[in-house]
Amino acid sequence: MEKKILWLLIALFVFVGGSEHQESQAAAPYYEGKVITIIVGYSPGGGYDRISRVLAKNLPRHIPGNPKVVVQNIPGEAA
Repeated sequence: MEKKILWLLIALFVFVGGSEHQESQAAAPYYEGKVITIIVGYSPGGGYDRISRVLAKNLPRHIPGNPKVVVQNIPGEAA
């Protein structure tokens, strides 16, 4: 029983790995030359701002087409 589960998991990983490459090739033209805006609801310099800027710096490497990622701070009003 354990061998069947192991082989099923291996087959699943091989299938998912192969299909991911095809999807990324199809998405590359869509994101190429585009701008993704991350809106932060707090003022600059806080924890959410730092996290979003690190995300904006590293995110284009993981999206096909390498779009530009911009962070925009829009502090909201307290309710």
